[in-house]
Amino acid sequence: SLKEDDLLLGMGSFKPSIISLVPTQLKRIVDVDKKPHPDLRCVFLGGGPIDELIIEKALQHCWKLYIVYGSTETSSMVTMLKPLDIPGRLNCAGKPISGNRLLIKDAEGLELKRNTEGRIYIISKSVMKRYLNTPGRILSTDEYMSDDIGFIDNEGFLFVTGRFDDIIVSGGENINCSTVDET
Repeated sequence: SLKEDDLLLGMGSFKPSIISLVPTQLKRIVDVDKKPHPDLRCVFLGGGPIDELIIEKALQHCWKLYIVYGSTETSSMVTMLKPLDIPGRLNCAGKPISGNRLLIKDAEGLELKRNTEGRIYIISKSVMKRYLNTPGRILSTDEYMSDDIGFIDNEGFLFVTGRFDDIIVSGGENINCSTVDET
């Protein structure tokens, strides 16, 4: 069983109206059937793959989830899946937040059509320009090539399907490690 940790104690004591969690934290909370306090208006949830069962359980417990996607290099969140959009899209990262744009590109850097899986590119004024103390590594202006693989559906929702680092090339075919895990 989970003992009261700093996160649960802090939520109980300070009653925040907005919190940001990673999937592991939400799992620990819903595993002990913790319900949100009435002042909690928003839970930003991101930082990695999220098990759909955890999302379902959190929604059953009335957690107001806003599923987000982004990275340190993009100044955090660039997409958001709002609570009303979650049903039927539990594995979705949402739509771009104002001021952000997404492209899906192939290995040659050519933009792909909707519903076609490729590398996720983020275009935003919030993209960092360079890494500290790494003068040779400068990012292109306002465009960040993520290490994530995904697609954008016909309604403009982003679905992250894996990591570029997790691709294995076998016999000229790209195989995502998550596909191997599922079989």
